[in-house]
Amino acid sequence: MDDLSANERYSALIENQRKFNRYLIVLLGSLATFTASPIKCSPVQGKSMEPTLHHGDTVTWASKSLTSLNLEDMVVFDHTSEYGTSRYVKRIAHLPGESFSTSSGKTITLDANQYWVLGDNTKLSYDSRSFGPILYEDIIGEVTKIFHTPDCPE
Repeated sequence: MDDLSANERYSALIENQRKFNRYLIVLLGSLATFTASPIKCSPVQGKSMEPTLHHGDTVTWASKSLTSLNLEDMVVFDHTSEYGTSRYVKRIAHLPGESFSTSSGKTITLDANQYWVLGDNTKLSYDSRSFGPILYEDIIGEVTKIFHTPDCPE
């Protein structure tokens, strides 16, 4: 009888451990959802996206995995240069696979994972005309909302 009682206690212990593990997984999954939100914010620096965006504005962006990228979309991406890695907001001007001519007459054909991005204020923008096409892997999201400086939440 004592063996049966020990077996029952062991079975109950195992069942309680399984329940605890299920609750722990749900809790950790919930925490990951809140801390790894697919919506992020980035401040706008400079005048390259005027008149759409101004220095001091803030944009929210959704992970690119949640959106499809289209012509004219504003994207957030990281670009590495000799000065380090910086985050940029630019507008998609040409999509993968497109061929086009630049203002200097040079023909460019984008590979399957390349995008040509430009600032709205082309006179002041550091964009694909300076550093070339960006890779899909470098795009971290698509702009979903703009908070202009007076409207920006604290």
